[in-house]
Amino acid sequence: MCPTSALLGSREGSRKVLGSGPCCGVPFGRPAAFLRGLATPSLTTSQVPCACAPFALQRVRGGGPGAEKPRRERPEATMTMTDPIADMLTRLRNANSAYHDSVAMPASKIKAHVAEILQQEGYISSYKVEEPVEGEVGKKLTIELKFGPNRERSIAGIKRISKPGLRVYAKSTNLPKVLGGLGVAIISTSSGLLTDKQAAKKGVGGEVLAYVW
Repeated sequence: MCPTSALLGSREGSRKVLGSGPCCGVPFGRPAAFLRGLATPSLTTSQVPCACAPFALQRVRGGGPGAEKPRRERPEATMTMTDPIADMLTRLRNANSAYHDSVAMPASKIKAHVAEILQQEGYISSYKVEEPVEGEVGKKLTIELKFGPNRERSIAGIKRISKPGLRVYAKSTNLPKVLGGLGVAIISTSSGLLTDKQAAKKGVGGEVLAYVW
């Protein structure tokens, strides 16, 4: 007897419900026409031999509990869509760690503003937003990384602070100081994207996007 038939039998008590396949024996308590209705024309009796047919069909069609979800349903496939700032910082961090001279990514206004702050603070050499070429969709942001005479990194660390699932805000009187002022906090304020020092001068607070040092 197959496990599914045993389970069904335990639920029915003495009135057992079994399939008509070779692993289940003779049906009891249910008409044979009902059990035949569990199969589909696309599968033969040898492929789905018993009352496990609905569960077997689920696995064949990808709907069972052990089936792998399509890529479009996986949460990691939509990470870059839900948090473009985290995607930008991750690309920048990886390129910096690998000593790449430049890194490219999909462009947006907020990414360009972040790159502008990084350039002003001396963490990158330059950046540019390029129009899409034939076969590409959307503009592209290219950042030229900055290294010292002996290839010393200008960026020691970069960290995302506020996230879509957990927003972090700071008042104008309680703005963060990165490494005691040696690093930079990027703040999204009502006056645009500012560093923590610029926000303090203007007396505004906002959402703490990232730390760079």
